[in-house]
This record gives sequence, structure tokens and C-alpha cells, in this order.
Amino acid sequence: MKLSAALFLILAAAPVAPVCGTGHCEGTLMNSTTTQLDFFAATLDVNTLHEIGGELRYGMIGQVENEDVDLRVIALPNPSWPYPNIADTWAGRDPPRIPNETNGLDGKFGLINMQSSNNTNFIPDSGLGNFRFCIVAAGTNNEVTPAEFQFTVYDFDKRGSAGNNNKKRGLEERMFMNVAQAHSYQVWPNVANSEIDMLCEDPSVAYPCPAGMRTVFHSSTVGGPSDNPSDPNSLEAHQKKRSVAFTFQNRACFDLSFEIYCPVDVFPNNYPDNPKPNICRKEAVGGGNFLFAGKCDSMIHDGLCITAAPQAATLSPTDLPSAAPSDSPSDSPFDSPSDSPSVNPSDSPVDSPTSSPSDSPFDSPVDSPVEPPEDDQTCGVGDPDPGNQGTLNLCLRTSLGYSFGNPVNFQEVNFIETLIRVDYDLSAGFCVDAFSVAPKDRELLTVSESYSDALLAYLCIASQHPEYQPSLHMENVTLSDGSTDSRPYPLTDYNDPNNINSPGTKKFNQGALINVCVKVKDEYIVEGVVLNGITSFSWLRTGESTYDQDVSGNRQGDDTINQAAIVSGAPSTNFLTSYVNLNCVDETNCDFASVLYAQFYNTDGTVTGEGDANLKFARRRLGEDDETDGRRLQEDPGTSAMDISIGVVAPTNDFGTLKTAGGFSPAATAFATVVAIVGAAGILA
Repeated sequence: MKLSAALFLILAAAPVAPVCGTGHCEGTLMNSTTTQLDFFAATLDVNTLHEIGGELRYGMIGQVENEDVDLRVIALPNPSWPYPNIADTWAGRDPPRIPNETNGLDGKFGLINMQSSNNTNFIPDSGLGNFRFCIVAAGTNNEVTPAEFQFTVYDFDKRGSAGNNNKKRGLEERMFMNVAQAHSYQVWPNVANSEIDMLCEDPSVAYPCPAGMRTVFHSSTVGGPSDNPSDPNSLEAHQKKRSVAFTFQNRACFDLSFEIYCPVDVFPNNYPDNPKPNICRKEAVGGGNFLFAGKCDSMIHDGLCITAAPQAATLSPTDLPSAAPSDSPSDSPFDSPSDSPSVNPSDSPVDSPTSSPSDSPFDSPVDSPVEPPEDDQTCGVGDPDPGNQGTLNLCLRTSLGYSFGNPVNFQEVNFIETLIRVDYDLSAGFCVDAFSVAPKDRELLTVSESYSDALLAYLCIASQHPEYQPSLHMENVTLSDGSTDSRPYPLTDYNDPNNINSPGTKKFNQGALINVCVKVKDEYIVEGVVLNGITSFSWLRTGESTYDQDVSGNRQGDDTINQAAIVSGAPSTNFLTSYVNLNCVDETNCDFASVLYAQFYNTDGTVTGEGDANLKFARRRLGEDDETDGRRLQEDPGTSAMDISIGVVAPTNDFGTLKTAGGFSPAATAFATVVAIVGAAGILA
């Protein structure tokens, strides 16, 4: 490992704010006047957006100058399809959607449901909603203007194609906004590698859009419920790529439009085979959720900040220059300054400089701009023109880190930043009015480490299995650091036959009790990573041979069965999973057991399972004693996903017997006994 230091110089053109931040979008300064919108702590006081004249009101969502405020959302006019029409669409779904449970809050997020009528039932703009978000005094409609707040939109994705030769198109998502409303906005990690396409509302105009034209943030990548975010401040890389964060300053309200639509219906000329086979997957109505929250800590640290609404060309004169400063210095530095200025800065030049340069930098940074000397320093003739005055802000960043072999793999560990501000007047010639240097305190994480693949799920016989005996089913494994980890043996007989490492020879029958172990991988155990509870897990079967039945209230598509096993850290309310959350906290492994619905066994095939779990560190990590100086090198690792695949066979005639991976045992747990009774009664069929 080679220790390295890197130096970065960042420029910003006036009147943009300094580019050094304090833990959020580089391009703005976070301070005590910033209002934090906290949807997790907010209350859903009003949920009538689906009614004419209705609203969504998130109560007590934050404070402005120590006064509580609400976030109020209303639907703006849409002549062709007003948003309240969605109530009729919800009522026509199978099963019908409950309005008060469809919009509002989803954990730490706010959400607005959208429904698009497609194909032969196509209704223009049916999947479009025009909305206004306003900060208002608590319990009133009186607008309150914060000095600054942030608003982040998540999960821009589209549905996958399907059908003959994949010609059935999936629904897509897009958001329209006049970005001039925002002080800045941010994508991750940059425009080129984000999974959000940024376009202009007029497709003949290239991004960045001219003044007065809305920017379109468009989905580019197929996604689904399994990759949706659960915590706005703990995002995986693909979730950050599908998010955009806005910073608003001195503004109470902003407008945007969000649409879920079938591209075949909206852009028919792009699909010459319309209406068939180029139709959307959902034959009548399809929908999704517009997901949003406030400040996004996990995205803003290293994403690209686009400041002051970049302009490709102006439709009318503006106060700002149309072009942003270059991102890098010239190809090579000048050998020396020019011989003389092209325009004399004063009527007659002075004989000598008013002062000589200092031999060394300031001993300490100054707190305020240095007053210019009063000697002959006239910058131009007559009164200065305010339109030609401005400020140049520079951020000098020195970075300390290391690289393994290739310097391209540089990993930053710590840094220090210094703000430099230059005030200038270009009324005639050029002069420096003031110059100041100040160190900038920062509080953010400077080491990022991914734990998205830290978990492994496998079949086992463990605590949720009726035949479990620790002496027979547990093994002790010596890890690379010499420690020992105790975990259940893998049960490989029932693995997916297509598993190249350990193909199974047996398959589960209808009514079988399926015991799944979830463990932290060995390489992460030695780092001190342990489980902090399984948050979600679902069983799925996909294929043309499955029946079109939604067995869990969470339809995945016409050819997919989905059965929830663990929801929000607890067993599903379908009573077909046994899981104890406390057994999965501060442990390197734990288990749960499920019985699948009979629909999973219609034909021989493969069932998959996928889920997520929270992780934590079992011991103190480097930096936990260093919080007093505003820095910390690493926090808990967040969440990780896991998946499993098993084989199943169609039912035989021995119905009514509880089957487990090891056969029936009279020592079954209460859960297993109940499932056996249910199976014998024929309810699972």
C-alpha cells in the first residue's frame, strides 16, 4: 500500500456560492439556517390529494427560525386529466386501492401514486401529475421562506420489456422542472454515469436547457420493487444513480410535474409496429410511486453538483454569463505575465507598487476581507458599474490517502480545505478590491466502503426447524484472524440443480418447511460486521408455467408469484414464516423458516428468494473516539442484500403431511404444527 497526497483546486464563477460545503451539495454552504425536511418524523395530517381541491400535508416536517413548519402539496391544473381522476382509477384496480393508504408516507419517504391508462384504454396525460410543494406555517396555508432546504427525488426507473422478441414495452418515468427555481441540483456520481437522462422539454434542444424551458429527468434503467431504497441516507450505488437532489434558497414553493407513461402511446411515431406487437406490458392500467424526501447524506458527499441552472443558450438577456468557467486550467502555464495590460488601469500608472509582496503566507487566516490601500489605486474612471462587479471563489483542497499498486485506485482518508475569495470590479480594467483566506471546518465521512455483498443465504437445519440439534447441525469454522465462528451446516441436497458449485439432487414438495440461514461472509466477520436484523425477504417464482395469481398483495407481473416472508423486520402477516428478529441482532448468522403457497408448486421448477438485512459493527471502529474534532473515518455499514434459489416439484397424492428438508418429526415447533394442520385441512391448495 502506498500513501499518497493529492491537491485539488476548484473554481466557481460569481455569483455562485463557494464550492466548499459542509457535508452537502458542493456549491452551497450548509449552516444553522438550513431547514431539514424530515419525513420520518413528520405526521401525515391531510391526505386528500386525490380529491378536487385536496392536498397532502406533512405536519411538523421541520423548523424555520425555531418555528414548526409543514410541507403542503397540491395538484396544479391539468386540463386533459386532473390528478383527482386517479381516485376512479384506484377504484377500478383489482384489488381496489385504498386512497388513504396509497398516497402519503412510506417509511422515511413521502410518496404520490401515479396510474397510467395504456394501449387500447390510452388516455393522454393519465399518468401525469402537476404538483406544487410549499413550506407553510404549521397548521396554516401561510407560506414561510426558509434560507435554505433540500429536496431529493428517488428511484427513477422503468419497467422491463417482455413478450414476443421483447417487443412489449415497459412503462417509463420522467419529471419536469424549471431548474432555475433551485439554487443547485445534484446527480451521482456525474452526468455521464448517472442512470437519469437529463433532457430538455423541447426534444429539438440539447441539454442544458435555455432559460424558461423545463429540464426533463428521465429514467434510463430497468428496476423493480426489490431494488427500491428503504433509507434516504443509506443508498446503494445504483439507488444513488437513480436519484437527484435539489437545494433551494430563499424560496417557499416550487413546482414540478411527474409522469409514468407508456412510450408507445406517447411517442407512436417511434414504434412503427404500433399497436401490435409494440404495446405496453400492462394491457389496461399500470402505475408506480413518485418517491421523495429531504436531505440525502449518502448521495451529496461525492456527487456532481450543477449550480445556478446551467444555460446552453439564453432566450432573453440574463444577469449571469451563459457559459460556466472551465473545469481545468489551461494546457500549460504562462512563462511570465504579459508585458503590459491591454488597457491602462488608470489615467497614469504609478511609479512603483504600493507595497511589496510578503515573503511568506499569513501566519493565520484573516476573518474579513483586507481593505485595499488608499494610495493611488483607482480601478477605473468615474463611478463603478455594479453590473461589472463580482466575486471569484476558490476552494483549495489537500487530500491524504493511499493506493494499492495503481495510483488510479487512490482512496481518500482525510483532507483539509481552504476558502479563497476574490472580489473584483471590471468597470474599467481590473483590480482586486479584497482578498481573504480562511480554513473551512468539515464534518463528513471521508472513507467509503461497500458492504452490499456481505451476506450469504443458504438452506440449513437451524433454530426454526423442528429437527434442529446443535450437536448435529452446527459447525465451528476458524477464520483468517484465528477466531472461531459457529454456524449451521449448509444443506446442499435441495440446492438449485443449476447451481454450478453445488447442484442439488432433491426438490421440495408442496407443504415443505424451508429453513433458510443468513450469515455474514467470513471476510466481513473478521472486520467486525454482524447482523442487525433482517428487514425484508420474499419468495418469487417467475415463468410462463405459473398461474397469474397475486398471493401476497404485491403483484410483480402477469407471470410472477410473490410471497412475502419478512416485512419491516417482522414475519409476514400471512402466518407462513417463522422468524425472531432478536435472534438476528449482534450475530454473525441467524435463520427463518417458510412454507410456500401451493401456487408455487403448479409445475416442476425453481423458486428464488431475495431480501435485505441491516448490518452493524460488533466492536468500536477506527475514528469512534475522534468525534470531538468533527471527523469520523467510518460509520456502520448500512444494509446488504441476499438471495437463494431452490427446486420445487408438482404435488403428489400424499397430501396433508408436513414435509421438511429432513422429513417429519413429532418434535415440531408450534409454528410447524400449525402449518401441518393448515396443510391437512387443504387450505394451502
